[in-house]
Amino acid sequence: MDEILKTLAEGTDGPLHSLVWMAQDNHMHLPPIPGAYLERLQEVSMMSCFATNRDLVPLLNSSDLGLALDERKWPNTGMALRLFVHGRWIYWQYLLVGRVNLVQVNLRVLLTDDTSVHRLSLVSSANAYLQRHLQDEVVIARYLADGTREPSEIAHIVRYDNNGGALPMETHYTFSDEAGLSAGRVEKSVFGTLTVRKTSQEEMIFRP
Repeated sequence: MDEILKTLAEGTDGPLHSLVWMAQDNHMHLPPIPGAYLERLQEVSMMSCFATNRDLVPLLNSSDLGLALDERKWPNTGMALRLFVHGRWIYWQYLLVGRVNLVQVNLRVLLTDDTSVHRLSLVSSANAYLQRHLQDEVVIARYLADGTREPSEIAHIVRYDNNGGALPMETHYTFSDEAGLSAGRVEKSVFGTLTVRKTSQEEMIFRP
C-alpha cells in the first residue's frame, strides 16, 4: 500500500478511509477512482456504498439505469459504487458517468461456505481492467467531461455484468435524446478476458 492509501487508512475517518477498509476486509482490489472525485466522494451507506452524487445510487442497478435511458434521461456526471450481500450472493456495482460516456459494472459472486472471507477475484479482475482502460488520458477526460448535451449528440455506454448468473459479458450501446438506446453489441475492448490480473491497490487511485 502506498503513502496515499496509508494516509487514508490510518487517518481521520471519512469516505475514502471507509472505502479502503471495505476493499481490504473483502480481499478486493479498489476500483478506479479519478483524482477529480477524491474530495467529492460521500459515504452513502457505511462501508458499502459511496457516490459523488446521491442521485446516482439508484442507477447502480442495471434495470433502473435502463428505465432512465428508456425515458431519454441521461444521468448526471459523477461516480457511484456499492458492495453488498443479499441472500447467498455478494453484489458489486460501479457506475462512472461523463457527458457522453458511461460505464456500468454489475457483478454477483456466490458466497462460499466460509462467508467471513469474500474472495472477490472476479471483481478485482474487472477493477483492474477498468483501471487500465481509464489510465489513458483521452479516455478518462471523456468520462470526466460535463456540460450540456445536444439532443442529437451520441453518447457511448459500456456495461459489464453477469446478472443471469453466467460469465460476465461486456456490451456496448449508443444513446441520444433523439434516438434513444441502441441495441447492444458484444465486445471485449475494455474488460478483455476473465484472467485475473494481479494489480496493487495503490494503482487504483490515480490523478489524470
